[in-house]
Parts: sequence; structure tokens; C-alpha cells
Amino acid sequence: MTVDQKSTTTGTATAQQNHLKAAECCNSAAVAHTEAAKHSASGDVKSAGYHAAVAQGHTLNAAEHSEAACKKVATAATPAPAMK
Repeated sequence: MTVDQKSTTTGTATAQQNHLKAAECCNSAAVAHTEAAKHSASGDVKSAGYHAAVAQGHTLNAAEHSEAACKKVATAATPAPAMK
């Protein structure tokens, strides 16, 4: 299991791409949490902690992509100022 590096594309990606990347990161976090649970159940605290930390990293990446997508959607939904 690897840790994703912080994406440098959150600013240049479209809202759709950010939403998809957030979903991908959430899925990766779920996999890592499942792995952490397996290790925890078997008493392997060190491995459980590692996978929990990996899951947390994926969760933080998902939040960044989600925030970027929300900002882009909000910006697109904001009407331009009226011309006088």
C-alpha cells in the first residue's frame, strides 16, 4: 500500500476531475481502513497503525480535492456583476 503524494493538479483540474479524484481517494482510504482493521483483529498493532495512517493521508487528499471542486462549482454558479 502506498501513500499518494499531494496532488499539484487541484488548481488546474476541472470540478469534475476534482470530484472524481476525491472519490478515488475515499475508496483508497476505505481499502486502507479495511486493511488496518484486519491487522488490528490479528493483534498486529504496528501494521494496523501504519494502514490507519495511510488511510488518514487518503482522507486528507480527498478533502483537498473536494474543497477544490466545491470552490470551482461555487465560482461557476456565481453570476457576473451586472454592467452599468
